[in-house]
Amino acid sequence: MHPNDARREGGSRAVGAPHAPADRLFAAYWCEAVAHLPASGHSFWLAACPVSSPSEALGWITDRAERLAEQLDASAAEAARGWLVDGRAHQRLLLALTEGSLFMHTIPDAGVRHILSARPVQVQVQVHETVPMTI
Repeated sequence: MHPNDARREGGSRAVGAPHAPADRLFAAYWCEAVAHLPASGHSFWLAACPVSSPSEALGWITDRAERLAEQLDASAAEAARGWLVDGRAHQRLLLALTEGSLFMHTIPDAGVRHILSARPVQVQVQVHETVPMTI
């Protein structure tokens, strides 16, 4: 699933046949890392990952923030590392996802805004039944 598909369809996207009787709906979370250049208006999709819980989304975002902090200038790295140890910010992330909202965290650095986000999505998975065969 491309991340923009969910935005076009109101925040969630069904995969597979929408009304098949053997389909099951699963809650999931889509995490993204994007670099945005305000001066040009361009954005670059850096990474994305589906996860199955708000706590996994927190883990993915904190991992990305740690990786970014290693590459940023000193003041931006300090701000990123400050967020990494901010338990209240992490609780806000978990609460937002649990309530079904988008969570975004921005790390500014010398003309680039690194945006880390997570949002709930619903994924419809088609279950295939096996049919016994005799030979």
